[in-house]
Amino acid sequence: MEGKMTWDWFVPPSMADTTGRLGIPNAFDLFMDMASMDSDRIGNGVKQLLPQGRFWVTTKTLIRFHRRPAIADIVELSTWPENIKGIRGLKGNRDYLVRTKEGEVLLDGKTEWTMLDKNANDYVDLYGVYPDDFEFCEELACPQNYFKIKDDFEEEPFASYKVLSLDTDFVGHMNNVAYVRAFSNCFTAEEWRKLKISELEIHFRRPCFEGDTLDFSRRPGPGGYTEVRGSVDGATKVILRYK
Repeated sequence: MEGKMTWDWFVPPSMADTTGRLGIPNAFDLFMDMASMDSDRIGNGVKQLLPQGRFWVTTKTLIRFHRRPAIADIVELSTWPENIKGIRGLKGNRDYLVRTKEGEVLLDGKTEWTMLDKNANDYVDLYGVYPDDFEFCEELACPQNYFKIKDDFEEEPFASYKVLSLDTDFVGHMNNVAYVRAFSNCFTAEEWRKLKISELEIHFRRPCFEGDTLDFSRRPGPGGYTEVRGSVDGATKVILRYK
């Protein structure tokens, strides 16, 4: 089985922001949907896993925005899982590319995934969830390493967000993209235009639930990045870095 999935995609108005281009949170939506489509093709998607009491969990996502496509653009999407590493294979990366039909890279990125077995209350060895004939793609869409940051730093509080019912997913946790959307809503449309974000990385530490109040704080980081911590009652739930 071929390791990479590639197809054309029309940028719909429903996924554009006030600039008329693919929105920052919508790009995270898109990557999640791309992963879901390809996993279903491979045979380890939601339809196949839920009856087994298993589900994928995203631990980290990094997206680099080189140039966001505009409404009605037709772009080429590609995604593929990287080869599994480690003795038990408890974590794996998935890569993403969004390109013009001429080959210009518009967005690239990756996610770090793990799989949980609710019945066994344990992580799943990823070596056993791919078909025997699956051909892993050795290409790296985004060779950049995930950042490392401790959450025990002093920050400037700047916004809060109450988790709503529609922010939660089918297991009752705050959806991964809902964190990005909550963070995005901390800024006005004019502030977003001035930010001109070229890179956004998010690390998920602990789940949030409906009714939680997620407090955001931030500090300047090295290399021109801004580091953001999202916490509930002082406990870190999510960490972001952007520039």
